[in-house]
Amino acid sequence: MHHARKSSRLNRRMPSLLQDDKHTLATMDCSGMTRWVSLGLTVITLIFLFPSFAGVSGDVAFTASNMQIGDCTIFRNYGLLSFKQWDSCEKGSYTITDYDSDLCNNENGELCGKCNSAGKGVLSFLVFSLFGVVSAFGLMVGKLFGANFSSFYSAGLLMGASFCTFIMWTVWAGGCDHYVKNKYHGKWIIDLGPAWALAFLSFIFTLTSGIIELMVGFGVISDGRAMNYQSAGDNQPSG
Repeated sequence: MHHARKSSRLNRRMPSLLQDDKHTLATMDCSGMTRWVSLGLTVITLIFLFPSFAGVSGDVAFTASNMQIGDCTIFRNYGLLSFKQWDSCEKGSYTITDYDSDLCNNENGELCGKCNSAGKGVLSFLVFSLFGVVSAFGLMVGKLFGANFSSFYSAGLLMGASFCTFIMWTVWAGGCDHYVKNKYHGKWIIDLGPAWALAFLSFIFTLTSGIIELMVGFGVISDGRAMNYQSAGDNQPSG
């Protein structure tokens, strides 16, 4: 009878034990996930930033435009330091014109000065943001392998990179892109290009990743490296 009563008490406690264990495992899974979400967003940002350098000469456009002339379409990609132009009827032929060249200023006037100033500013912040993201990535990978880096370091770098990418897309949209649209309105079809979109997405991702790292630093969420199994251990049935 004594053995039966003891088994009955243990059976009554089993649902509570299972619930505590499930809670512990769920906490472990969710907290471990934050590290991978933050790291994944940082990797994606790196993938986005590197192609942005192709936007220096207009290979990847910060502002893309085209104009139809008869059966041909003229394309012009505005990059950070120059624009690239080609004709659909002339395969394999294109020209690249630097904003600070006499040719650009003679043919396009004030536009080249506006785009040159905006482009140089954006390029500087592109370099700064890339440095910040690469450094944050290094710290985060180090933590994966057990390095005791504070999450505030990676959070600061990512927040700094987020600020830089914010400057990139706002300065370009309000500078060169705005001026091009005003100058060629009704003549060319003009839109913000893929390089600008990559800068905008980089801003969103670095901001999100930085917030996650900041929350880890303040202890709001765990980075998954120190799991507490005490709740399950405290509820082990006594003999």
